[in-house]
Parts: sequence; structure tokens; C-alpha cells
Amino acid sequence: MDELDLLSVERFVLRCNELLGGRFLDLTQKLDLLMQDIIKSDAIMTYLADALDEYDADAGFSAAFPENATEKTKVKLPKDDKQRLALTVSIFNDIDSGKLNLTKFLETYFKDENATPMQNFLNLVIKPFRDAIAKYFDVDVRITEEDIAGHQKETKVEEEEEEPELPGLSELCEEIKKVCVSILSQLKFEKKKEVDDAEFVVNSIIRACELKDLTVINGLIVGLSYVAKKLKAIRHSVDELTTLVYGFYEGFGTEEEEQEEPNDEEETEE
Repeated sequence: MDELDLLSVERFVLRCNELLGGRFLDLTQKLDLLMQDIIKSDAIMTYLADALDEYDADAGFSAAFPENATEKTKVKLPKDDKQRLALTVSIFNDIDSGKLNLTKFLETYFKDENATPMQNFLNLVIKPFRDAIAKYFDVDVRITEEDIAGHQKETKVEEEEEEPELPGLSELCEEIKKVCVSILSQLKFEKKKEVDDAEFVVNSIIRACELKDLTVINGLIVGLSYVAKKLKAIRHSVDELTTLVYGFYEGFGTEEEEQEEPNDEEETEE
């Protein structure tokens, strides 16, 4: 793992620590920020994709959170790290898509005499999620902002300066988001276990569009194309995403060729 990947994992751990130790009203917003940190990390995304492979989200959720729960019901979270990771990603995805009402979810499954439902959720779900990823990448869970700054200085890793936005990128991202919303609707007609994986990737693409990170968008679309092979309802829309990105890159290639032509003509005349 290179230094930039390591820094992205350290920032993720730091965000988890802010969640676990902070006082706030809007947990959904905080979870959204956490998901943005995950999406920015190629290392974490690859690790989570491995955990989600062959994972049955519906069965995993039902096993952890039985429908006939009462206030005294204890959630049965999996002990295996990969199972915990996959379950947590599934929860994030359901909250983001609106399939899961966070307030009702917390009140139903995380009531406790010694902690609020929110704090109980953070301790039982977010903390193990942080710990599993930190352990895998050998990152100290007690990492601080000062530690990260020190690591950057020691390894002479500098953040890339923000480059001017590519012409047409905003419009491309808006078009991709529209197609993604359509895909999420189409997935409602699929019953296969790959649906949850697809929803996670599509929601990640939407977030990457909001960040206007073309490299991440492109990588996620490639990943979605593999998942879509088993999901007939979305194949055409995924092809549309690929065409949009390919056309965008192709347009830049054409512009560069046009800019080079005058120089070629001058050399010919000489």
C-alpha cells in the first residue's frame, strides 16, 4: 500500500473517531461524510468489495436484526470481521437509499439502559467497523490529526493542488447522476443477491459525481459493469454510463489532436 492509500485509511479512522466521540444531532450527515472518506480511499473500497463478494445482504440483515424485535432484543452482529464489514456497508447503503429509516432503526434495535440508541449504534456498529479496517491496514485507532500531518512531513507526501475543472465535467457528472437514479429504480425489479452490491456501487458513483472525481467515477463504473452481468434490468443503463465516460475522454483526445494539427502543417511547409 502506497503512502497516499495509507493516509486515506488514517483519515477514515480519524473520521470514525470523531463520530464515536462527538455530540451531534444529525447522524445521517455524519455517516454521509464517513462514506465520502471511504469512497476517496481506493484501498478501503477494494477491501470492502472483497468483503461484499458473495455476501447475502438480506439474509445477513435478518440474522442480525430479527423482525420480531422487542426493546429487550439483543442484536446478533456477526463476529467475523468480513461479515461485520459487509453488514455495515449494507446498513449504510439502506440508509442512503431511504430503504432504512435511521431513527426507527435505532429505536427498534439499539435501545439500552446504559446508553442512548445512537451511542449504542456507534459502539456496536461503527467502532467494530473502524477496528476491522484499522487492523487490516495496520493503522493505530488512536491516530490524531497531528499524527497524520507528521506522517505527511516524514514521507514528503504533498496533497495534489486542486486543478482547474475540466470543461464539461459538471455536465457529465449531472448526466451520470441521472442515469444512476434510473438504475436504482430499475434495481427494484431485480431479486438477485447482487442487487445490494450494485446499489452500493451506484450510490458510490453518485457521491463521486458530487466530488467530481473522474478517476473514481471511471473505476466504479468498470466495477458496476461486472456486477451488471448478472442483473439484466440494468445492463443497458450501465452501458450508457460507459458510453458517457468514454465519449468524454474521446472528446478530449479529439481536441488535443486538433491543437496539434497546425504545428504539423507548419513543419510540412518548412
